[in-house]
Amino acid sequence: MNDEYRIEVDTGRCVYGFTDTLAELLADVKFEYGKKEAEKVSIWTKSSKEGDEYVSEDKLMHIWNIGKS
Repeated sequence: MNDEYRIEVDTGRCVYGFTDTLAELLADVKFEYGKKEAEKVSIWTKSSKEGDEYVSEDKLMHIWNIGKS
């Protein structure tokens, strides 16, 4: 079983969100925020537990560890 993550991003015009596996999450963060932010999220995922939240520096992206699939 793998951890799943809920990601929500505020684009300024709308908010969108979806549930991702780790690989999908890192690809989405890299696409939206770039490699540097994806590396920060990758580090966070290694120590996060179910219920933990990550917030980007600009406060527009929130990621929650929602546990095992």
